[in-house]
Amino acid sequence: MKSSSALLFFAALSVLMFAVFYSCTSGTGVSQTGDDGNGTADDDASDDDDTSSGDDDDDDASVDDDAGDDDDISDDDNADDDQADDDTSDDDTVFDDGIIQNGDFEMGRKIWVEQNGPIIVLGPDSYWGHAYQGKWLAYFGGYINADQSITQLFKIPQNTNWIEAGFVALIFTADTTTDNDVLNFELLDQSETTVLQSLQTLTNMDAYSNWRDYGGEKIYVNGAYDDQNVKLRIRVKNTDHTSGWDATHWHIDNVYFRIGK
Repeated sequence: MKSSSALLFFAALSVLMFAVFYSCTSGTGVSQTGDDGNGTADDDASDDDDTSSGDDDDDDASVDDDAGDDDDISDDDNADDDQADDDTSDDDTVFDDGIIQNGDFEMGRKIWVEQNGPIIVLGPDSYWGHAYQGKWLAYFGGYINADQSITQLFKIPQNTNWIEAGFVALIFTADTTTDNDVLNFELLDQSETTVLQSLQTLTNMDAYSNWRDYGGEKIYVNGAYDDQNVKLRIRVKNTDHTSGWDATHWHIDNVYFRIGK
């Protein structure tokens, strides 16, 4: 009986000691897990701080780089502007038509009045060719009995001492023996009934294979046309040839009318 009681006592004591041991080991395990979790959290926080700091550095560097790029772009733009200014100031091909408008015909058929046209045409074309500058030109003739003209109305200002007018022309023809075809460049009154000043006269005998400059000589008028409305006219008359192949072709560009006081 005593032996059985002793066995029961030792069995109960063993169970109790096992329970205590299990409880202690379980608590230690949770504590270690918590330490590991806290350590991981701290490490993550540290990593985040490092990452955030790195991102901030990258952002700052990006902003600085962008700012530097903007400065470079701005400098390039300024350089381009300076270059554009230089190009403009050095451009000696700008055409000066004086006190008339659209002398180079680059506004198309504006300002000028055509008779028996179209005369002001857009090149290049296989028939009327290329302009001297730009794309537009005035093309006259090319057929027999042609009678065509363009005129422009404008006003001569006060105290005009001299006038200067001209154009560039490309003229070609198969008729090189007789003055059959004529171009008149003249200053008319507003009604076109009176020729105030003959500025240039050309014939088919002036035909040449390249563009030529005609006019440019100063004509002293000493105020004779002050405050008058006048017309500048280019007129072409081709006579009756034996065939259309003989008719003169007249290409005109860069018409100008300038004055001096």
